[in-house]
Amino acid sequence: MTIDLQLTTIDVDSTSLNFSGEAYVAMLANLQGNIVKPHGRDFSSHLFLAFNVADIAAVKRWIVARVLPLLTSAGAQAQQSARFRATGAGGGLFGGFALSADGYTALGLTLPDDASFMRGMKHPDTTPGLGLNDPPVHSWQAGFQATLHAMVMLADDEQATVDAAVEALTASMAGVATLVVNEPGAVFRNARGNVIEHFGFADGVSQPLFMATDIEKARRNGGLENYDPSAPLCNVLLKDPNGGALAFGSYLVFRKLGQDVAAFRAQEAALAKALALGPDQPELAGAYIVGRFRDGTPLSAQPVDGWTNEPNNFNYDHDSEAMRCPFHSHTRKTNPRGDKEREFGLAEGEDRSRRLARRAVSFGPLELAPPPGADVGLLFMCVQSSIVNQFEFMQAIWANFTDFLRPGTGLDGVIGQGAPGSPAVPQSFPNTWGVRRAGTTAFTFKPCVDLRGGEYFFLPSLDSLARLQVN
Repeated sequence: MTIDLQLTTIDVDSTSLNFSGEAYVAMLANLQGNIVKPHGRDFSSHLFLAFNVADIAAVKRWIVARVLPLLTSAGAQAQQSARFRATGAGGGLFGGFALSADGYTALGLTLPDDASFMRGMKHPDTTPGLGLNDPPVHSWQAGFQATLHAMVMLADDEQATVDAAVEALTASMAGVATLVVNEPGAVFRNARGNVIEHFGFADGVSQPLFMATDIEKARRNGGLENYDPSAPLCNVLLKDPNGGALAFGSYLVFRKLGQDVAAFRAQEAALAKALALGPDQPELAGAYIVGRFRDGTPLSAQPVDGWTNEPNNFNYDHDSEAMRCPFHSHTRKTNPRGDKEREFGLAEGEDRSRRLARRAVSFGPLELAPPPGADVGLLFMCVQSSIVNQFEFMQAIWANFTDFLRPGTGLDGVIGQGAPGSPAVPQSFPNTWGVRRAGTTAFTFKPCVDLRGGEYFFLPSLDSLARLQVN
C-alpha cells in the first residue's frame, strides 16, 4: 500500500464512489489528529515538558504506557466527526503529542530534517531585515526560555475533563519529566457562534482542506469557483523517519501571542478618523487592517459587513490595485490568492504551496473588552510539511517584508514584526473603498501582537511512538 502525497481530497467512506482506498484508512489510523482537520474541542491544555535525560529508558516507557493511550488518531477523529454530524455526540478527550528537536535528540531518534526545526525557534537562521524579527529570548515568558523536549495537548468540550486528565498525567510524570509550562486555551465565540479572537474578528475562516467532507461543506457554503481551498497532503504531511511504510507526521509551530486589545481599538479609531469614515462605516478601518470584517465578510467583496455565512470563495482579480483590500491587510499578506502570479509572473499556485493549517486557540478572559491589565491573546499553532518554506517564509517574506507585494506596502498590521531599529513604513489606505481616483491616505498602523515564547515541534506517527518500547 502506498500514499500519494499529491492527493488533494481524502475520502474514507468505503461506500463512496470516490473512496481513497484502504491505504489511506491505515495511514490516518497511524497519523495523529489535529493535522488534516482541527480537533474541534472547546477547552484545551498544552503541557510543555522537560525530560529526565538521566533516565531516558524510563522516559520511553512512560511515553508508551501513559502518553500513547491518550493520543487520538486522525482516523479516530474522522469517525468522531462523522458521528457528530449524524447524532451530535461529542468526541470525548482528545490527545496530541509533539517532540522538539531537543526531544528527538534526548530520545536518540532520527530527527526530521527541516533545518529550522533542527535549530529550534530560539535560534532561527534569518537574514537581517528579512527574518522573523522575534524579540530576544531573554524577554520571553520564563518557561519558554528553558529547553523543552515535548508538548502534550489535551482537549475536550468540558473543562473539568481536561483538568482531570492534566492532573492524572502530571502525577504520572514523577521522576520522568518536569512540567515546565501549562498553557490553557479556550475557543472564543461571538453571539452567532463563530470562532473569533480577542480583536473580535472571525478566526480560522480560510484553511487548506484535505478531507472530502470538509471540501464539500465549503462547496455548499459559497462555492469553489473563485478559490478552491483543497490542498495536497504534502502541504502538511511528510514521512516519519522513525516509523513504518504508512507512518507520517507534521511540523507544529507553537507561538504564544499576546494581544493588546486597547491599543488595537485606539489605532482603529484613529485610522477611521484619518479616513473620515462616516457613521455608516464603523467597521471599515478594522477591516482594512485584517482584510475581513469582524463577521468574516471579505473586504474585497463589499465595504460593509453583513454576510450571513463565512465564505472563502473569493480572490483579488477585481482588486489588482488594492483599492478594496489593501496589500498590507493581514489576510491578503498571508494568503495572496493569485497576487503573486499577477505581480511577479510566478507559476499559478506557488503561493498556495506556502499555506499552513492553523490550529490556534485563545487564552485569557474571553471578553471583547478585557479589563485593564488582563493577559489575553492567542496560542498560535500551525501544522505544515516545512517550517522553512511555510511558516518562516510567510512570517519573514510576506508579513514582515515592507515591500511585499509592492514597494512601500508596509508591515502586516496584525502579525508583522519590523526589524529592530528599522524605520516605520506607513501603510496606504483607500480614501474611498474601490475608487482608485480618490487616492490613498498614509497611516502607520503598529501591530498590537507580541511574542511571549514558543517552540518548533514534530507530531510523530503513533507507530514511531509505539516502537519506543523496543528501542
